[in-house]
Amino acid sequence: MGNGALRNRLYDIIAQTVTEVIGVKSENSAFSNSVTTHFLTSGFIGVLEWWINNSMPCNVQETTEQLMFLLEPYTRHLVSH
Repeated sequence: MGNGALRNRLYDIIAQTVTEVIGVKSENSAFSNSVTTHFLTSGFIGVLEWWINNSMPCNVQETTEQLMFLLEPYTRHLVSH
């Protein structure tokens, strides 16, 4: 499996999960689920690619915490507290 095929498969898996979460949690019909799914999925994959391509410059926990912090303003309406 080449890099493109791996990236496409990873995108499909993450997008499916994001779509499921949006479908269950979204209460704001002003947001397009397709746009939100693509934004969140692309952002996650972009950070993952950066992390790998830069020889994992920080540990998984640090990367995850920062990613969640950065995405929080965009996902706040999706998660019930």
